[in-house]
Amino acid sequence: MSALIQADGIKKYFQMGASELKAVDGVSLSIRKGETLGIVGESGCGKSTLGRVLLRLLEPTSGTLTFDGMNLLDMREAELRQMRKRFQMVFQDPQSSLNPRMKVRSILEEPLRTHGVRGEERESRVRELVDAVGLPSDALKRYAHEFSGGQRQRIGIARALALQPDFIVADEPVAALDVSIQAQVLNLLMDLKKAYGLTYLFIAHDLSVVEYISDRVGVMYLGKLVELADAPDLYREPLHPYTQSLFSSIPVPDPEREHERIPLSGDLPNPVNPPRGCRFHTRCPFARERCRAEEPAFRKVQSGHFVACHFAEEIRAEQ
Repeated sequence: MSALIQADGIKKYFQMGASELKAVDGVSLSIRKGETLGIVGESGCGKSTLGRVLLRLLEPTSGTLTFDGMNLLDMREAELRQMRKRFQMVFQDPQSSLNPRMKVRSILEEPLRTHGVRGEERESRVRELVDAVGLPSDALKRYAHEFSGGQRQRIGIARALALQPDFIVADEPVAALDVSIQAQVLNLLMDLKKAYGLTYLFIAHDLSVVEYISDRVGVMYLGKLVELADAPDLYREPLHPYTQSLFSSIPVPDPEREHERIPLSGDLPNPVNPPRGCRFHTRCPFARERCRAEEPAFRKVQSGHFVACHFAEEIRAEQ
């Protein structure tokens, strides 16, 4: 599959007085047409910032970014406005991302009006969206606050689909929902992907959710991508010590099965002043002198599997 999104050396720094917060610090990745790329990591690792940069909701500090072969960073406002029909976002909290003064019909019509969809075509599209996301027939006449959390997220998904995009960034779309509702929304996203040929960047902290929906998974730590692989490979054999620790925290629903936890020591370092060398060395149980002095390259260790660790192969052999 060809790449729909190609990001190289993306950085996003925020000015904090005389210092800079390095939210995303040199991330390179591609997202293939028709796939779901999951991004996981602790809170504050930069995954949501990365998603917003890929949509140019935030301007990157440096790096290159292409969408379907076109340079997004060179586009002027008029060009970008037209391009935005092709990529959209589903936000974590549907309560705050939907206008409480607008009925569902107006929420779904707004992007269509903005991009010149008129009359019967707009009406037909709005009704198609309501059906596609499984909302009740009278939903168009009601306000967002009249719905449950899961139904509000369905409204948010319908709004993201209104202009028939190719690419959707889903930023923690089920984090605020009950577990039973999470499964319904995840299944809906997967069904819509097949029906409309969508490509997803799926951001989450719940590792089980990411495994369920993703084709490939990237792991971020302190603004850096530290591991990337096909989801089955990554969950079967994580190579980076940080990934191993994250995955060891996944509950195992079997009281007879032994499950070794790999706890992390210390707190997440300050992204304003990240550690020298490997950023994970301050918490890594396998850290050596080289880790403290030299930043590891993000390198291919086997087919489709990339990791930023000097000693990934040695650590794997010892385990």
